Amino acid sequence: MGRLFIFCSFCSQAAISLANNKGDLGGVFKDLMSERAMRSLATSDLAASIIAVWMPLSSSRRLPAPLTRRRQSRTMSPMS
Repeated sequence: MGRLFIFCSFCSQAAISLANNKGDLGGVFKDLMSERAMRSLATSDLAASIIAVWMPLSSSRRLPAPLTRRRQSRTMSPMS
């Protein structure tokens, strides 16, 4: 799961870089290999690792299930 976050971060950086460089793949490669991009990926990895550790712990707490039945409204029937 954590690697998926990193992959998504990398893909979004690539898409933004492709748009900024107007389709120049050399510029995209240079942007993706820059120190700033590597720091961003490292931050994504750290965040994904924290989330991956936290999620199993939080899923042990059960949250209330959503209401599945509609409340039946009480309608008054006309008196006969």
